[in-house]
Amino acid sequence: MGINKWLKPLLLTTIAPIFIVLAIFPVREWLTTTDIVMLQLLWVAWVAVRQNAALAGITTLVSVACTDWFFVLPYFTFHIEKIEYLVTFTVMLIVGLMISKLAGELSKTFVIPSYMPAIHDVYMS
Repeated sequence: MGINKWLKPLLLTTIAPIFIVLAIFPVREWLTTTDIVMLQLLWVAWVAVRQNAALAGITTLVSVACTDWFFVLPYFTFHIEKIEYLVTFTVMLIVGLMISKLAGELSKTFVIPSYMPAIHDVYMS
């Protein structure tokens, strides 16, 4: 049971961003780096809402690394030749961490009212 506790978060934070990048990779000539960053941030937001802020932060770091590795010239290195990509990755990192922080705060403050299960039972029966 202990390994299952860590397997799903590991898949969500590391493997899924890599699959997203590999799915986008064949059409990389049609997309700008900013488009790819926005697609990665969608996944970060999903992880932040469904899991927690720490996992969304890790997902952000993995997404930045994957985007740099696969979509920035020179490909398959972490070398950044143009300063604009450094700015893009910095903003992606900041926005991803902000999304994770806000989603974490939202999940702490969101409480299901006690009457909601009763309403659900009435309308679903």
